[in-house]
Order: sequence, then C-alpha cells, then structure tokens
Amino acid sequence: MRPRRLNVVFRSRAPLALQLRLAHLDGRLIWRSADTFVLVRPPIPAKARMGAKARVIHALDRLWDALVLAVPAFLCLLLALVLAFVFDLRVPALFASLAALLWAAVLMMLGGVVHTLSFGLAFLLNRGTAARQAGESFRGDNWSIALCHVADPRDVEGLLEEAVRLVDRLSARYEYGADKVLVFAPEAASTPQTLDALRKCARVRSFGAGDDSVLLVREPGRIPTAPSFAFNGVPLLLLASAVLLLSIAQGVVGWELEACATVCTGGPTSYGAALFWLFRYYVVVGIPGAAPATFRSTSIALMLPFLGAVVLVNVVTVARETMRKARERQDALLAEVSKDTTTSTVLVLVANATERDAVVRAVGRGEVTRLRTHHHTVFDLGVVSRARLLLAQTEQGVDAQGAATLTTDTLIRELTPDFVLLVGICYGLREREQHLGGLVISSRMRALNWRKELPDRTVVRGELVTAGVRVLDRCRAATMDWAGPEPDFGLLLSMSVLVNSAEFRASLLELEPDAVGGETEAAGVHGACAKHKVDWIAIKGISDWGMDKSDGHQAVAARNAADFLLHLLRTGGLDPVD
Repeated sequence: MRPRRLNVVFRSRAPLALQLRLAHLDGRLIWRSADTFVLVRPPIPAKARMGAKARVIHALDRLWDALVLAVPAFLCLLLALVLAFVFDLRVPALFASLAALLWAAVLMMLGGVVHTLSFGLAFLLNRGTAARQAGESFRGDNWSIALCHVADPRDVEGLLEEAVRLVDRLSARYEYGADKVLVFAPEAASTPQTLDALRKCARVRSFGAGDDSVLLVREPGRIPTAPSFAFNGVPLLLLASAVLLLSIAQGVVGWELEACATVCTGGPTSYGAALFWLFRYYVVVGIPGAAPATFRSTSIALMLPFLGAVVLVNVVTVARETMRKARERQDALLAEVSKDTTTSTVLVLVANATERDAVVRAVGRGEVTRLRTHHHTVFDLGVVSRARLLLAQTEQGVDAQGAATLTTDTLIRELTPDFVLLVGICYGLREREQHLGGLVISSRMRALNWRKELPDRTVVRGELVTAGVRVLDRCRAATMDWAGPEPDFGLLLSMSVLVNSAEFRASLLELEPDAVGGETEAAGVHGACAKHKVDWIAIKGISDWGMDKSDGHQAVAARNAADFLLHLLRTGGLDPVD
C-alpha cells in the first residue's frame, strides 16, 4: 500500500486514512466495519472521471513523497528568512538551513544508491526478479485488491464475492478494465491470519510461491512450475577479477620499488596507489596519473582493458539473458492465468417466467446483470466453475418471431456460445416408470411439426437427431454424484402443440413408441444450433402427463431441472478443455 521510493526514506503513497478516503469517494471501498473491509484498485491503464475532491486527494496520494520532501524544505527556507530579517541572523540562519537541506539530500541520495546497487546485484544474481516482475505486471494490467482486512475468516467468501460484483460494476466506468480478472499479492492481506484465510478460500487460487505469488479470485486453476535457479557466472567472474587486481597490485608495488631504489616519485609505489592505478586502466585506457617505471607494470596495465572488456561483455550478456528469462516467466505466468481464466459460454434458454426464476434461484446470484441486445434481454448470471452462464427467455413454440427458432439463431450470432441448453418443464410419456418432478434429458429429439397425414396413417418427416456427443457425455457423467431425481435419458418429442388430451397423447406414442417426454421448443433450438454447429441438449422436469394438466407441479419440475443444470456446471461439465 505504501512502498518506498528509490530514496528509501519517504513513502511513495499517502497515509492509509487518506487512501481509504479516496477509495470511498471513488467507490472502490467495501466497508463493513473497521474489522472487515477490502479496497480494490483498477488496472494501471484504466481512466475514470473523478469529482473535484477525489482529484485533489488522488494528486496528494500520487505526489506524496515529493510533497513530504518539498514542504519541509520550503518551511526551513521560510524559517531561515524569518530568522535572518527579524533577528538579524541572516548568514548563520541561511547557512544552517542550507546545510540541513544538503545533509538530508546527501542521505537520501546515499540511500538511493544503496537501493539501486542492491537491486542491480539481485538482478544479476537472478534471485526472484523474474517471478516478481511477472506478478507485478499481471496485477498492474488487471483489477487488484490493494488491501484486505478480515477479522473473522468466515467473512472472506462473502467479502470476495462482493468485491467481484463491485469490480463488475466499476468496469463500466473505466475506459480500460472490463472483463479483467481480480487478483492480489500476498502483501495485500493486512495480517498473516487474513492471508491464511484468503489462501484457504475456495474462490482463491495461487500462482507461484511465497511473496512473489499471484492470487487469483473467482477462477480455479493450476499452479505454474516455479523457474529453476540459473547460475550465470557473473559473481564468480567479478570475484576473480577483484582477486586478480589485488594480486597484481602487490606485484606492481614490488617491481616499482625495485626499479626506483630509494628515490621513488610519481609512480605506483604504494599498495593503494597501485591498486587505484590498475583499476583506472581496468575501466578506461590511458587516464593520466601515476606513471610506472617498469615495462612489466606497463604491460600488465595495457592488458587490463581487455579483461575489463570481457567482464563488461559478460555482464551485458547476462543482463540481457536475465531480462529474456524474466519476459519468458512473465509470458508463462500470464498464459497460465489466462488459461485458467478462460471460460466457456453457456446459453440457457427458457420459455416462461417459472423456468427463468428457477434458474436464477438455483445459481443463487443476489444481483443479476442485464445485457440488452438488439431484440433480446440476456441475464448474465456470472461464472460457475469455468463456465459463463447466460440466460435468455424465448416465446413458446418455434414459429413466432420471438419463439425458439429465431431467438436461438439471433442469440448464437450475438453471443457465440459454446453450448446451448434448453432448461424447463415438459410432459412425461412414461407415467409408470417416471414421476412428477422427475427429469428428462434429450439423448435424441424428434421434430413432429412436419408430417404427412394419410387416410390410414401419419408419416413423420421431421428430423430425428441425436444430442452432441460431448454435451450428452457431460450430462451422463454428472448423474454419478447427483443427489436429485434420476434423469431419464431418451427420445424427446417436440411440436408446437400444447398437449392436454389422452387421445392425442396416445397417438404420439403410436408415432414414436420410444419417446419419454414432449415439449414445444426443442425443434427450433435444434434448427438454429445445427446451422451454427453449436452443441445443445434439453434438460426438462416433468410437470404433467400430457393430459388432465394442472400447474401444481411446474415449479418443482422447473426447480429440479435448474438444480441439475447447476450441478452439471459446478462439476466442471461445461468447462473449456485445456
């Protein structure tokens, strides 16, 4: 929250109270109490409009280290002027204030040099900088949690859920930032207990290890393999060069003292002078200074620039290689997280309000986002496992302009879903084996609207289709640990007729003796999905038997179908295949 600048003396950001105030004005603070709050931060490139007060606090926050440095200096100079003119202490006061400012500047510059050298040494030694840079880059490009404080670990799940919804709302205000994931670094947790609770939360997945890790909210995923430590040879080369210079300096002193006997002027005859003279040749050829009296010393000095060039080339090569590895690590982390955050799109279609409300309640989202296309309203129910769930309602039947055929075709064009699921209610055709509220899943579907009626028989010319292998397999696999009514996989009849007649129902079974249920929209959904090559299936709850119809079991049937849909999603049945 408040890192240090290169001067390592002043913090680069404003005090926490000011940052919390700015986040509150900007709508980025979730505050339940002093013991439970979270502050989110937009991506670095994101821009949003702010009020006048928020802009002032934002400027104070960003320029805090400069203000802390400049304001005391200005006050010291102002005090010096007051002392100079009021108490006639012009020269002493002025010199004292300037000396104090100079001393402070020297200390800050010294701290900056030490910080820079330590960072450069860590960079050359390749100790964790790649992972840290990759994590910082990823956090900077996405929404992140800047600070999270939770006293009760049981509040973590709800707080993160609220943070995700907040980010969804805020994304609309920013030019950049929509569809970005929510991540955070371990230091965003206020206490070790908070960090432990966050790591144990089911909504959080960790990439990397230790302080360099990136924690991702919302999506499960894999932990990328940490890079192995690569020994680059620079420390050994620098150490060897230093030992060589120290050793040669001792030899140069001996040669010079032997050559000049007792009178030695201007030459590197002391160890310090010899060492300094050699170092100058090591760095730059031909700097004026001490002149050696022996050929051996001169020869050694002329060879040192070549050694310096070799070391320089090695350092530059290693620095470039280290930067390349850092970029590779960053790309690998971003690819791993991107793979984890990649979602499939599941379009769920319903035909009435009972079916729609059952799906919304099953998913359990307190807040539903409405996406308005040119003709239709789509409810974004968020991400379940790794599947983005979109819900839309069609008119009943297949023929009307708002019915299943044209609605499905339009929505596939606009939303490009990976799967289309028709969820709701149907009538059962196997009352001895089935029960009201039971489930029917369309392993096959027969369209009955297109028929040829002869005097003695009816010839069905509508399509007989089989559900896609992938989506049918996922539905069968989901039944293994499904605790609700056992689904009946079989032939589903579809025609634009509301069936409430025992005689008509019997005629349907004569046409298709293997049928297990019937409804009114599946044929239209199939036509659109087949055209766009999208897998689809119908998951229906039995609300009646196609005769003596009543509405008493519609809610239960719709709820069971929606619950099976949610179970299918939660078990990863419709997740993208990595």
